[in-house]
Amino acid sequence: MTKGMTNSEFVEHVFDFAPTSGAAAQLFALEAIRKQAEKIIEMDFEDLKKAFGPSPFISPEIWLAAANDWKEAMENRNK
Repeated sequence: MTKGMTNSEFVEHVFDFAPTSGAAAQLFALEAIRKQAEKIIEMDFEDLKKAFGPSPFISPEIWLAAANDWKEAMENRNK
């Protein structure tokens, strides 16, 4: 049922149709994203670069930018 979905469609599917956890799936995902974003932001950038190695898929700069985007969005969500 989820084959061929975009990332956005897949996340929406899990949020709307989590078979056993219901709305807790949303809380779980948001908390996991928050914790991972904080971990990435707090890392020494040289250590982050080492963790990525020679990855052709994504750069550590973009990963850090994504973490900052999520952190900012979550902090501003209820303002």
